[in-house]
Amino acid sequence: MSSGVVPHGGVPVLHAINSELPRRSVEIGVDFSDGWRWFAWAESGATIGTVDDADGVADVVGRAVGAQTAGEAAVALEITKAAYQETLARAGMLARKTVEVHTYAESQLVEVAEQDDGGEPGA
Repeated sequence: MSSGVVPHGGVPVLHAINSELPRRSVEIGVDFSDGWRWFAWAESGATIGTVDDADGVADVVGRAVGAQTAGEAAVALEITKAAYQETLARAGMLARKTVEVHTYAESQLVEVAEQDDGGEPGA
């Protein structure tokens, strides 16, 4: 098995593939619903299992791509954990960038408003 984090509809997801059977691949994302973080199939949005059940999720992912051995299922588990960490990291970076953009845009609007009002804030 091999994998990598790829964009899917603007959201990072894990693309896991069976190296020996390239047609056997899946994309897995992380979703927040009902107070829980869930692994979900990127295509359908159907949940696979909570992030607390990484072993169970790895088993499902391993079967989906045709993993035949416990070793491959363990690889699927590590891939799934890595995807979750990567997704959280990218979500955090996106949130920080969004705040930076909003802060910058707000400062530019204030600056323009001050120029239009003769330099007096709130005038």
